[in-house]
Amino acid sequence: MSRDARNTPRNAPRERWHQRALRSLPGVLRLVLFFVALYVGMTFLAVKQAEAEVEEIMVGIGAEMMRYPGSTQGEARAMHFNGQTVHLMTGTTDHDVETVLDHFEAECMEQDDVAERLRELQAGGQLDATIDVEEVDGVLRRTFGSRGVVACLDPVDGESNGDPESLGERVQQFLRTGDLSEIGALRYLYATPFEEPDGRRGTHLVSIFSDGPLDVFDMFPEEGDAVGVDPDGVPRPDGSRRLLSAWEDGKPYSMTIYAVEGSEPEALDRWYRDALGEAGWAPIEMRDGERVRIDGQLIQAVSQGERIVSVVVAPGAEGTPTTATVLTSDREP
Repeated sequence: MSRDARNTPRNAPRERWHQRALRSLPGVLRLVLFFVALYVGMTFLAVKQAEAEVEEIMVGIGAEMMRYPGSTQGEARAMHFNGQTVHLMTGTTDHDVETVLDHFEAECMEQDDVAERLRELQAGGQLDATIDVEEVDGVLRRTFGSRGVVACLDPVDGESNGDPESLGERVQQFLRTGDLSEIGALRYLYATPFEEPDGRRGTHLVSIFSDGPLDVFDMFPEEGDAVGVDPDGVPRPDGSRRLLSAWEDGKPYSMTIYAVEGSEPEALDRWYRDALGEAGWAPIEMRDGERVRIDGQLIQAVSQGERIVSVVVAPGAEGTPTTATVLTSDREP
């Protein structure tokens, strides 16, 4: 239990801890959005840099909300993030990104009328007027250039996000246990545009969802390695800490992120080049026009038999360590 919740007097108005719990909801969604966006974005980068052909990852349980009408989305398959399981589907549609995001935002809003209810409570003086209602809404929509995401928490059976008291109680339970499913099931949609050589345009969809326990505390421990595995045969820097370990059942694709304290990006990039060579990995020559540095990140790709590994070294923000992202795949047949 959080210190604030533990120290709340028994006779304090119930709204007080409901308000504190409601304030924490956007952070929960942003945290989940962060690790999912990492996997989605970096997987696409690995495909481009390592010349691997990504098969459609058709991942299958409770996915009806995440299906887009008329798209090529198929069945769902399990993905593992830091010891927790989520499900993923990919596909394409001829609709543009904004239309796709509008559809999924509307789907989320059907399940979530918390903002409207909070406005009513504020108008009646029953809720702290300093709470930004838009910030505690259970639906997040963000755009990044031509791409965009929508994320929300689908209320658990028998509950409603339109009931502030119920929502506050469930958020408090999440704060005690770390289990995001106490609030609701994760629903996440990533949309990015594409254009084919024949001129056809549309949107590539990646939808990710959970339908069971999702322990955020276990996923992101305060110290030590996150739950998961290191890529087989890939050297790991001394003193590194594993932040993320993600893979799909039955597929060769995986992503592992390490934090490396006290190492400059250029030095860590050189270390990987030397260590991978000593471990029997051969460098893959970049195609004409491809870069080994993108937005300050150093990129290299190596192969060994049918396996391909890409390493992306990125400088940390001020006061944070350098990171190394290791992505694995198989060669294009």
